[in-house]
Amino acid sequence: YTPAGWDYQIQNELAVNLAAQYSKLLIRSNDKIVDLSGQGYANLGTTFSGLGASVLFRAGRLNQLFNSAHHNAVIGSSKTSALNNSEFFFYAKPQLNVVAYDATIQGSLFNDDSPVTFGVKPVVFEQQFGVNYSSKRFTIDFNIIFKTKEVKSMAKAQNYGGLSLYYRFGKI
Repeated sequence: YTPAGWDYQIQNELAVNLAAQYSKLLIRSNDKIVDLSGQGYANLGTTFSGLGASVLFRAGRLNQLFNSAHHNAVIGSSKTSALNNSEFFFYAKPQLNVVAYDATIQGSLFNDDSPVTFGVKPVVFEQQFGVNYSSKRFTIDFNIIFKTKEVKSMAKAQNYGGLSLYYRFGKI
């Protein structure tokens, strides 16, 4: 059996990317079980270039953003104590992305070796829903992402999910 379609794939390319992200708490309820934060990011590189903005809504047993598993911050040590020993929260994150370049769709930035490429839509919206549990040693995150079409000729928008499991070794 020979797989079909490999002749049409985007060709391999060296990837060098730089990314930055910023999160700012906008509001937290008095009982500290609900919060809302604004987020922004920027990417510049040979694979992805663009920027975006989102709002993160979390509800449940929460820690501060800088101590939260949502930002993979549980592994670090902080001078500020976490609000809880563990986290369990639901989250929703609508995000607007401005796409300048996407090599997974457009092919290489430096050559035209890929036989089939497409232009990208400059604005893509995505909505993420998820649930996260984290303790000192273990984190599990499940999410579902609904995304608008990234290419005009796509028959349908993409919807997909993710499951992340983290285990922290060493002394805690």
